Amino acid sequence: MLLTGCSSNPADAPPPTIAPARAADSPPAAAGMPGTVFPLAAGAVAAVYDDATRSLVTLGAGAPDR
Repeated sequence: MLLTGCSSNPADAPPPTIAPARAADSPPAAAGMPGTVFPLAAGAVAAVYDDATRSLVTLGAGAPDR
C-alpha cells in the first residue's frame, strides 16, 4: 500500500520581518560654533587634538626621501 498527500509546511515560509531602524533627526543648530575652520594639509590621514596645549597634530605619509 502506498499513501501520498500534500500539506503546507509553515517552516517553508519566510520569517516575519520588521522595518529597519533609521537615524533620529538632529535638532537645528541654535547658533554658529565658535572658532575658525582651516583645511588640513594634503595627505593628512589622521588628526589628534591636545586640549592642554590647544594644538592639532596631523599625521601623513610625508615625502619619499624621509
